[in-house]
Amino acid sequence: MRGTFWRRRCSLSVLSACPPLPMGGVRVRVENVGARDYTRGRPGRPSHIVIHHWGVDGQKHDNIVSWFRNGNSRKTSAHYVVSAGRVTRMVALRDTAHHCAGFNSKSIGIECRPEMSGGDIEAVVWAIREVRAKYGDLPLIGHRDRRSTACPGRYYLKLGQLDRMARGNVTVEDIVDMGYQIVYFTNAGRVYEADVVGGTYRHIIDPANLDDRQWIVSAAKIKSAWLGDLRGNGDSERRNIECMGRDVSV
Repeated sequence: MRGTFWRRRCSLSVLSACPPLPMGGVRVRVENVGARDYTRGRPGRPSHIVIHHWGVDGQKHDNIVSWFRNGNSRKTSAHYVVSAGRVTRMVALRDTAHHCAGFNSKSIGIECRPEMSGGDIEAVVWAIREVRAKYGDLPLIGHRDRRSTACPGRYYLKLGQLDRMARGNVTVEDIVDMGYQIVYFTNAGRVYEADVVGGTYRHIIDPANLDDRQWIVSAAKIKSAWLGDLRGNGDSERRNIECMGRDVSV
């Protein structure tokens, strides 16, 4: 049962301990594989990031990479192909991928695994952050916003969540939606563990206790993540912690 805090839809402002990592708990393998069909350069800076999905459930990451690497009848490509734990750069950001006809020169294309697991979302956020690190705060749109298509499928209703996560601003709903139950974070130099499903949190005073808690969580096969440090100060930090629910520290 979700705690009473759930209905408050609190927003957590967090700063990941490892900025390139969406939630701090999952690392991605990044590889560079060149797509055959793309246009060198672009007439100006991109204005948007376009989110795609690669078709039907069950298709494999490697198959999509091969589709772009070897060329296809549609002469399409994307800047990134992403899935849980993996990001493949296919076209350099300075070049124009063929992913959204009529809007290619103004956008960066990210091709995503259609099943949209929590790990898939984390990999997408990693790619978004890399693009924004180069070009600034580009807005996200779905392929269907520019063309008559069902693409990006499940991701279309998650564009807001992807944007929040890429900025380091997540809600408790986002965390639970990705399948996490336990999260760890720091606030004012203190380390906390929160059960976002049960609606409780605790201050972990002794680092040895943190190791013990993480071992127990791992042994129980409970999905956990490191959020990093809560941003803000004073009352805003306290409100962030209270979003986690009830304090059960001893």
